Amino acid sequence: MDLNSATEVLLSESDPKISIEHLVTTSSLSSAGIKMSHDCFLCIKCMTPCCIEDVLQSVVYPVQKFFSFCVGQHISIDELKFLYAGSNKYIKYYTPFTSNKKDISDSDNMPLSYIRIKDTLVKMFNSWMSFEGDLERGVSLLVSLLTFDWKMPLDLEFLAAAQMLETIARHDQVVTELSSSRFDEYLKIIEESIAIESIRKWALLKIKYSNYKSQRKLISSLLNRLGAFTQYIIPDKNRFLNNHILLRNAYTHRSDECESSKILNGADLFWHTQAVLYLSYGAVLFYLGYTQDDIIEVFTNSNYQWYKVTEVKKFYAKGSRSMN
Repeated sequence: MDLNSATEVLLSESDPKISIEHLVTTSSLSSAGIKMSHDCFLCIKCMTPCCIEDVLQSVVYPVQKFFSFCVGQHISIDELKFLYAGSNKYIKYYTPFTSNKKDISDSDNMPLSYIRIKDTLVKMFNSWMSFEGDLERGVSLLVSLLTFDWKMPLDLEFLAAAQMLETIARHDQVVTELSSSRFDEYLKIIEESIAIESIRKWALLKIKYSNYKSQRKLISSLLNRLGAFTQYIIPDKNRFLNNHILLRNAYTHRSDECESSKILNGADLFWHTQAVLYLSYGAVLFYLGYTQDDIIEVFTNSNYQWYKVTEVKKFYAKGSRSMN
């Protein structure tokens, strides 16, 4: 951050007011010289009374996820203090937050460093804070999978990533094939056309939940909206989709398909899972207002996970084969 500019970066002027404030600490002068450190604090000012838990859930945690998303690593909450209205004493809040033991300093390895997004930071932040429903749930999973070093079996990591992609793909989409009234109309026609009661009940039971769009359609629609970025990450989109649906169904139901030669495993499953994560990251950027070309630039202008991104592109290049 530029210390010569404003003393704070205002993220939101609404209630609550959210800003990033500078704190420069200097040591006393000694024979060794003087030490200076620069820290940034997130300041949240509530204009109306609210309880601590509400502030944590609606502001603190979403803000933490936002900066983790930008930096590409888990952002620790090292200290949390509350100042009550009419009081001049801070109260420290203790809770078992997960800490990041790594120092985050190299902005070149951040997908969205401050210098890259400073002009659009406020707009992005407010869009992020407005996420809800499927998009909010999908983003929460994405940040967790991308910024934590989870020690879990690869098939379970894939399942979590697949759920995340499906959740994001539902956002802002009509998830049914027909309107409720049209679907009920069709059900009525089917019900009246089958004379044998046992067959009629069986048929109605089978089609009762058949009005929902398939995961293939929803994910394919999302990939089409991402356009050039999809082509950048997975040039062979059809092979990705075929692999993904086979994997999703096999590992969700733990069927015999898990042992099929058609199912990716080992290194192949790892690179497919990474592809799911990067496509989901791009989808979130899309909902933050980025164009297809803007999303590509996020990856090409930074070194964020460059080796994995390169290997994913090679794995899903048209004409490429399994790496196993």
